[in-house]
Amino acid sequence: MPVKEPKMSALIHVGAVFPSRDSVKETVALACALESRGCRFPDNNRNKVTARCPLRDCAFVVRARRHTADTFRITSCNTEHSCRPGSASTNAALVRKIARDQLKFGGRASSFDVITRARVDYGIEIQYKKAYKSLKTVTKSSRENSERSYGMIEPWLQELQQANPGSVVDVTRLPNHSILRVFLSLGPWIDSAKSCLPVMSLDVTSLNCADGGILFLASVLSPNRDIVIVAVGVGMTEDTDHWEWFVSLLKRADAFSAQQDAVVISDRENGLATAVRRKVPDIPHSYCSYRIKKSVEAAYDTDLDNTIQEIAKSLTPQECDDLMDAVKHVSPAAEAYLSSFEKENWVTCFVPRPRFGQVATNITETNNNWVQEEQTGSWFSSLQAIVRKLQTRAYSKRLEYASMEGDFVPWVAAKVKTNMAIGRQRRVVRVTGDIVEVARDSTRTHAIVTISLRNCSCNFWREYQYPCVHACAALLFVNRDPCCYIADYYRVDRLKRAYKHYGAPMESVYVEPDNTRPPDVERRRGRPGTADNSAYVNGESPVHCSLCGQEGHNRRTCVRRQSAPVRPEAADSAHVDTERLGTLASVISTEFE
Repeated sequence: MPVKEPKMSALIHVGAVFPSRDSVKETVALACALESRGCRFPDNNRNKVTARCPLRDCAFVVRARRHTADTFRITSCNTEHSCRPGSASTNAALVRKIARDQLKFGGRASSFDVITRARVDYGIEIQYKKAYKSLKTVTKSSRENSERSYGMIEPWLQELQQANPGSVVDVTRLPNHSILRVFLSLGPWIDSAKSCLPVMSLDVTSLNCADGGILFLASVLSPNRDIVIVAVGVGMTEDTDHWEWFVSLLKRADAFSAQQDAVVISDRENGLATAVRRKVPDIPHSYCSYRIKKSVEAAYDTDLDNTIQEIAKSLTPQECDDLMDAVKHVSPAAEAYLSSFEKENWVTCFVPRPRFGQVATNITETNNNWVQEEQTGSWFSSLQAIVRKLQTRAYSKRLEYASMEGDFVPWVAAKVKTNMAIGRQRRVVRVTGDIVEVARDSTRTHAIVTISLRNCSCNFWREYQYPCVHACAALLFVNRDPCCYIADYYRVDRLKRAYKHYGAPMESVYVEPDNTRPPDVERRRGRPGTADNSAYVNGESPVHCSLCGQEGHNRRTCVRRQSAPVRPEAADSAHVDTERLGTLASVISTEFE
């Protein structure tokens, strides 16, 4: 007869080392819960941990002692229970850990969410009463820590400003000392913006925390089209006052003057448009073509495919007029609505400065997804997480581009090389000084290339700042290298300068909190309203599952919840899934928060 292997030997054995005392307790509690057992910790101090079965006569015991300054090591253990299984409940510390994970994952949680997460992620069942009490305890502790953290924002920003010269920070408080808004733009971020493309994208996203709030983001693209955040801000609402405050501080940080030919691109939010018009009137404001498309389709119930995006990308007025006629053929009302917008605000050939092909705010949407995990804590924890993530990203990009060779970034060099290959096949009609006429491929018309102005009548060279096919044909005809006419925005040394500095970290610096209070949040009394959601009824707002993150269903009908493992019965409790224990090793290898 084969020897029966100990049930908990996958994780609990003599010599096993854990990163903290709490991780030992969590591991033992989880392993017992998977076997329908309970545990208690009667003898604990800073240097040792003892776990026993709740039943006094049971032989189960696990002892661990401090191994190093931070780690604990199991010195002796007997993982065999001599009592009957199924009579003990889940340890309260483990339930609080599950509740903390759920709060961190979703920002808000209910007792049902804690029960479901315990069933799905750990394969255990917990009572509603225990889930409710643990969630209440964790929420209260989290709320107290969140309230204290607001007093640390301004001292932390001042320390951060001293460690990073050239930074611009601002904290606005109400007379009752409650915080209203916060602005942060580090000096290294501003220096990076000087080496990036001069198109700044402005947008907001909501903070998923108990105090609420709006996260303001200003970002640009590097020469290699990586997203570089220039400034972040947190406020309570998205209105004209908040946008004027944010744009004014951006101007004070030289985020606009640091870039020649700067352009602002954003959605058509009224407060943002007013702020840009008042604070930086000399900078063109471009609208997002995707938002224009959505507003047209919603107002006139018309599916225009990608026509509006193509209009926004039009390089010549004739191309724009042809596409507008196509829209008029489908819906005259939609064409009249589009004509109400100033073409200087969204059509490429009419925008006074190049946008480098950016006709939508997709980089800001990418920013929103990129910082999604940092939007669930308090304002202070969210700002700290964003700064830490940006510093880590800048450092990794610096290492990635350190070995890059050549004069220009690879994707632009490849584009120009392709244009040169096609340009060699084009026929040059006439040369008058530095003006060259090049025959187009599909029509009998000619493209006029002015070499001294670095311009072509197709407007591609002006928009993207590197020679088009016609420009390459003209330059090759007069024995000039097209690579010498690529804009400096795409140089490799400029890309490396964008990530030269990534900011001094401030994680280990203690700051003394002041008397700043959390923001004033007015909550309506009584039960929330039950008005119909027309967007949901019309199918315009998709349903998201809070359990798996997918669209099309909610957590009550989620397949993952229906197929989740449940706690085994007492008769089957002798079997333990060692593979599940192994996968949980990574979960419980970190300390309690």
